[in-house]
Amino acid sequence: MRNEALFERGPTPPGQPEFQAAIRAEQIKALYHAPAIMLVNPINASILAAVLWPAYPAWILLLWIGLFYVVVSVRFADRARYLRQPHESGHEVNWAKRFTVGAAATGCLWGLSASVVFVSPDPVAHVVVTFVLGGMTVGAVFQQSAYLPAFFSYALPAVVPQFICYLAKGDRVSIAMGLMLAAYVAIVALMGRYINRWIVETMRLRLDQAAVNSKLRAVVTESKAILNEIEQIYRYSPVGLCFIDTNYRYVRINEHMAEMHGLPVSAHIGRTLREVVPGIADELMELFRPVYERGEPVLNAEIYGAAPTASGVQRDWLANYFPFRSELGEVTGLIAAVTDITDLKQAQL
Repeated sequence: MRNEALFERGPTPPGQPEFQAAIRAEQIKALYHAPAIMLVNPINASILAAVLWPAYPAWILLLWIGLFYVVVSVRFADRARYLRQPHESGHEVNWAKRFTVGAAATGCLWGLSASVVFVSPDPVAHVVVTFVLGGMTVGAVFQQSAYLPAFFSYALPAVVPQFICYLAKGDRVSIAMGLMLAAYVAIVALMGRYINRWIVETMRLRLDQAAVNSKLRAVVTESKAILNEIEQIYRYSPVGLCFIDTNYRYVRINEHMAEMHGLPVSAHIGRTLREVVPGIADELMELFRPVYERGEPVLNAEIYGAAPTASGVQRDWLANYFPFRSELGEVTGLIAAVTDITDLKQAQL
C-alpha cells in the first residue's frame, strides 16, 4: 500500500500517528532497499580473517566467518520476504525490529574482533582491525542512518568492545588508539544523526507534497466535473446567454442565443454589437450603460427590433443584464440572459 494514500484528504500535521507511521514505513523501506552493506560484511570479514590467520586458530576464524555468512544470509532472506510481501500499515514496527536485530547480530560479530588486542602483539593487526571497523561503521552511516536504532545497534556492538579492550590493555599506545577510536565513533554518530534528520525531513517533504498533489488532483477532478455541468447548462439552456466585454464584443455565446440572431456561434465571437445586431445596437448600448458605469444589473428590459438575418421581421425580447467582475472587483463585461417573447406578445394581442 502506498503511503501517499494516507494523505489523500490533504496534508497531515507531523504530530499525527498516521504521519509518523508513514515516515517510519519510508525509513524501513530505505533500509531494506540498500543491501550493499550486508553483502560487504562477510567479504571484509574474510579479508580480515586472512590478515589475522597467524594470530588465531584456524577453526575460530572459520567459525567466525561462517557466522557472518549465516547471519547475512538470514538477513537477505528477511529482505526478500519484505520486498515480496505487501506492506500493510501498522507492521512498520515489526519490520524495524527485525532489521535492528539483524544489524545488532552483525555488529556483535564485528565486536569479537576486538580480542585481537590481547591475542596478537602485532600493532599492525590492531590498526588493521580498527581501520576495518571504522570503514564498516562509515558504511553503516550511509545505509542505516535512515533509522537510527538500526545504525546504533550495528555500530555500538562493533566498536565499543574495541575501545574497551584498548583501555583495558593499559599501555600508552593502546589508550591513545582507544581515545582516537572513541573520537572517530562520536564524529560518525553525529554524522549519522545529521543524515537521519536530513532523510526524515526529505521524506516528510515528499509525503507532504504527495498529499498536496493528491488533494490538487481531487480538486481538479471536481472542478472539471463542475465545469462540465456548467458548460452543458450554458449550452442547452432555453434562455439565450452570452458574455460581452466593455468594447461591446461578443466573447462567448450559447447556441440558443445564436439561434435568436439567426447566426452560428462562430459568427459572433470577436464581433461587436453593430456587426451582429446593427438594428438594435444603439438601444443595447444604452441599456448596458448602468452595468458598465455603476455595476448595476438591468432587469426585465423589453427590446423590440428586427432579427439580424431577416430585417423585415420584428421580434420581441426580454433581457436581463448582469455585471461580470474580475477578481479585483472591476467590471470587465456583462452577462446577458435573453428570452424571445415574440410568440407570447402575439398571443397577448
